[in-house]
Amino acid sequence: MLTNDQWKKIYDKYSKLMHTISRKISGDTAVASIEDNFQDLQIAALNAVNGFRKKTGKEFDAFWGDKLFDQYIKTVLWNSKNSKGSSIVKRYPLTKGVVSTSENSEVLNLADDGTRKYECSLFMEDVKIKLSEPQREAVDTLLRCPSYITDTGKINITKLSKSLGLDKRNTKILVDNLSTTIKNSL
Repeated sequence: MLTNDQWKKIYDKYSKLMHTISRKISGDTAVASIEDNFQDLQIAALNAVNGFRKKTGKEFDAFWGDKLFDQYIKTVLWNSKNSKGSSIVKRYPLTKGVVSTSENSEVLNLADDGTRKYECSLFMEDVKIKLSEPQREAVDTLLRCPSYITDTGKINITKLSKSLGLDKRNTKILVDNLSTTIKNSL
């Protein structure tokens, strides 16, 4: 059992790594949110302390700061990421072969009268007020070329960068900033 001071030492030293790993587990927040991932990694860190204590027979204060413990806890955290990520990948076949409702509107018995694009445009007009000029140009391009957005909702950075006349790196930064801006305005 760890004391609050011992946990604070672990948290202070490894929380940045846990945050980094939690963001890398899954890009799909519906499957695994960053907060859930972070909590899972905190539990893995606690289990790592108990596991190291059992393996070495030493108490926390005796192995704190030890290079071997540092390597052990980092390995446990990364293995936790890999383990959780592989369980997410195993669920992928559940969605494989699913019919796209945007390409097959009859699946939902929707009449394609063009109003969905119009509704999206109205929504984006309200949001575009808060966007920078490059962000507005990116939104306009995506509305004109919806094929730049994959069935999973990801934006094809290569195609968008060509349309905007930007390199991929700057386009990725633009899309990330746009995503943050749109999330904050909802």
